[in-house]
Amino acid sequence: CQTKPRRRKQAAPLLRRAAKLGHPWAQYALGTWYFFGTAVPKDRVKAIGLWRRAAKRGVTEAQYDLGVSYLRGAGGRPRDDRKAAQWFLAAASAGDPNAQFNLGIMYQRGRGVGRDLRQAARWFEKAAHGGHLDALREIAWAVAQGLGVARDTKAAVAWYRLGASRGDRWSQEQLAISYRLGEGVRRNAASAQYWSTRSRAT
Repeated sequence: CQTKPRRRKQAAPLLRRAAKLGHPWAQYALGTWYFFGTAVPKDRVKAIGLWRRAAKRGVTEAQYDLGVSYLRGAGGRPRDDRKAAQWFLAAASAGDPNAQFNLGIMYQRGRGVGRDLRQAARWFEKAAHGGHLDALREIAWAVAQGLGVARDTKAAVAWYRLGASRGDRWSQEQLAISYRLGEGVRRNAASAQYWSTRSRAT
């Protein structure tokens, strides 16, 4: 039985050929192998070049990874927040929750784009609906504080409940506080204690 590394090494020439013929998923996969040195020598310059080709052909994962590379300055290139935001926007528009969250952070902090809390909240909400817990926390806090959206403590509690149901400790803590103070929900000491206890056990 062949080991997985050996099978990948044997597959590398086929993947190179497919990438050379212009297959975008082969370009993305080969780029990922070069980035991590999987079955081919590690070469992050080649990796990013392949990702760029795949990204231009609409491979969402390549668009996201390219955004991360520009954000961090990988492959010997200087960091470029503007290009990172452009590629995150491409992936976010295709529905990638990680890209939506990262784009929200960039709008929140004014990195690569003009600071815009309304846009930040918009992308956090999309990512949260896609199951991204960090984004859920961000949109919950934005709604609770009125950051880029109208302040709505009842809506904030709804986000806290959603996060709490997924086992998120921060959401459970915020839900406990809301019950304790009666913000966005009727004051209830027993519910406050329940969620406080759940948060400590998470």
